[in-house]
Amino acid sequence: MLKQASFAEQSSTTFQLSQGRISIILTPPERFISLSEEDTLEIVLQDLHAIPLPFAKEDIV
Repeated sequence: MLKQASFAEQSSTTFQLSQGRISIILTPPERFISLSEEDTLEIVLQDLHAIPLPFAKEDIV
């Protein structure tokens, strides 16, 4: 269930050297502070797929 993050798409007109970009704001921050990067990424990917946005680990910079 999508409760952890807010997603904001930024288009390729703004980022002309890429196909687009998504910024992710994790909330509440307290939940994520003690997590590893890998655990945080897993939560983000689960939520992206729930929307559904087809991202994989390879897509994350």
